[in-house]
Amino acid sequence: YTKLMNCDILKDKLSVRHRRSGDYMIIDSTGRKKKLKDMLIDLKIPREDRDDIMLLAKGQEILWIVGYRMSERCKVDKSASEAYRVTFTGKLRRMEKNE
Repeated sequence: YTKLMNCDILKDKLSVRHRRSGDYMIIDSTGRKKKLKDMLIDLKIPREDRDDIMLLAKGQEILWIVGYRMSERCKVDKSASEAYRVTFTGKLRRMEKNE
């Protein structure tokens, strides 16, 4: 999975992780937020698969639901000074606690 992302947004510490309580995504250019839970429902991701989805996050803000949707804040537009190509390679499954 590969996306081009606005470098201006990606300057802070990022993490690749699974969902957590309080996660949200910016869904439009006005900065409107939507809970990750509602995003996953809208994307019609089955409930049993939602804990397995990998996320690129900056704190509680989700920048990319890997394999699905990217935050509006990360999209490359005319105002972007540079763009990063962000690639996720790996298994899209949740690690068990004993692994």
